[in-house]
Amino acid sequence: VSTQSTGSSGINAEYGVGRHVSDIFVNSVYNKGSVSDLPEISNGLEHFDNSISDMIHDLVALCSKVRDAPYTLITVREDSRFGTLFLQHLVEDRSDGLMSYYEFLQKVQQQVG
Repeated sequence: VSTQSTGSSGINAEYGVGRHVSDIFVNSVYNKGSVSDLPEISNGLEHFDNSISDMIHDLVALCSKVRDAPYTLITVREDSRFGTLFLQHLVEDRSDGLMSYYEFLQKVQQQVG
């Protein structure tokens, strides 16, 4: 996830969707059959009546509340021409004493799995 403040209008949160994302997730979040059915880039995220969609929208609402600014989710399909631009926005996020984003994801995976 890469975030960028847009001033008084809020925060754009860009996230990449890779080719290995499960079809179940894609169907629950985007109402599409697979990653290849997603547009190359899209703004916003429709809410669907399922627990995964609920959790993502709850997370976005929490981020908006904590940051006191509205979030706009921008989905970037990894294999699109925008995928490289998305990767360029990612920055090394490791600070002394803190986990990197990659380490954080590994920890989450261990706790979930």
